[in-house]
Amino acid sequence: MSWTERCSRVEPSVDSATAVVASPRQRIALVADRAVRSRYFVWDWGEAIAIQALIVASGAIGEPRFGQWASSRLDLWRQIHPDPFWPDHLGPGVALVWHYVRTGEPEILEYAERVGRHLASLPKATTGARLLRPDKPDLETFVWVDSLYSDGPFLCELGRVTGNDEYFNEGASQTEGICASVQHPASGLFAHRYDDATETTNGVFWGRGCGWAALGLGHTLAALPRTHPAWNTLAHRLQRFAATAATLQSSSGHWNAILDRPDTRLESSTTALIGEGLALGIDAAALSEEYRNTVERAWSAVATEVAPDGRVENVSQRSPSSTAWEDYAKLPHGGCYAWGQGPWLIFACRFLPDDGDEGTM
Repeated sequence: MSWTERCSRVEPSVDSATAVVASPRQRIALVADRAVRSRYFVWDWGEAIAIQALIVASGAIGEPRFGQWASSRLDLWRQIHPDPFWPDHLGPGVALVWHYVRTGEPEILEYAERVGRHLASLPKATTGARLLRPDKPDLETFVWVDSLYSDGPFLCELGRVTGNDEYFNEGASQTEGICASVQHPASGLFAHRYDDATETTNGVFWGRGCGWAALGLGHTLAALPRTHPAWNTLAHRLQRFAATAATLQSSSGHWNAILDRPDTRLESSTTALIGEGLALGIDAAALSEEYRNTVERAWSAVATEVAPDGRVENVSQRSPSSTAWEDYAKLPHGGCYAWGQGPWLIFACRFLPDDGDEGTM
């Protein structure tokens, strides 16, 4: 079942006060409740994944309040920024399109298209990626791996609802440009950032950054028409990443905070993001079924990483942009973050048992 289908499902509401604690739906509701109470900036990639996940979870477990809360955040965005601005944090674009699909309100689509056109108007790096902050001298030449999660999926989802092929073309072009910027040619892993001024990356394969890349590529391939000229090229990029990532998966099913350094901590948001990204790649027929076991092992690793208060455990705090892997490795783990709650929720909804079979999760 696709994300669009999952986020539009209508099921009987679950009374979380009386639900069995071991129920998968109860656990999803618990994590979603905590996601609603997490700290949010106006917009950022990390907060956007939680807003997106709350829409998915709302449909999956039949709890309208989660989708309503997510919609309220999207409406607030439109009120605060009626005109698109430098989209350094264009994360909520996918959720905005889903908001339109759920409501049918034309002004939401009109705003989404304005944001899409603005993104497509930004200057490009030599690699073809859009430069998101040309207005800031300290950031004007940077390309970020996080944008793989936000830009291509948003533009391709916009293409699906409008039927405008230009959105597909721009989404594919932006995705290829970012990959050309931050994907390592030999390993297929993704660096955190690329500097167009020096034509170099920061050289660190940050785990959550690789997760953003996997999720973004998987979603883009799921939304981009299979006949698009760029589809096979992007599929090959995901295949190269998946081949290496599978060898780096720990015996527990987790991935490390720095993907190629097994001496760093195991990290839950990384594991959920990569797991869902590979699953989307399988759904899109970009990855073979041999990766199904990798995905299932990832889910087994994070399925019970939920504290009694709904916090997803073993998630690192906001990461720096550094050339030293040690700066990433020493980040504290254990806080409650939107970028931990969101990936877990989306991944969990994939494994939600069929109606009438609560099972275990």
